[in-house]
Amino acid sequence: MRLPWRALKALVEHAGPESNLVAECRPELAGWTPQAMLVAQLIDCVNMLRWENACRTIPRNKPKPKQPRPIPRPGVKQDPMERHYGRDPIPLKRFDQWWDSKRRTP
Repeated sequence: MRLPWRALKALVEHAGPESNLVAECRPELAGWTPQAMLVAQLIDCVNMLRWENACRTIPRNKPKPKQPRPIPRPGVKQDPMERHYGRDPIPLKRFDQWWDSKRRTP
């Protein structure tokens, strides 16, 4: 039996996250059904509400707890709580050259 190319394309495009094809080709997405995404979102919301409630009930002279981190989702490269600017620090011996070049740019 032969499978036409169009049928193969449709089979691959509509493979669900629980399929063996997705588990083999994109293991980071395997098992992340829409229901699992909704449950992760629900857990994140409950954790945020608990944190906000804890911040309100703590006396002013006590430190506040850290804000909860969201559950890592597939396709998200970095944590949204972390921010990175640039790549690596500029070595000290090249800093003056870099600084002067930025000041001359209109």
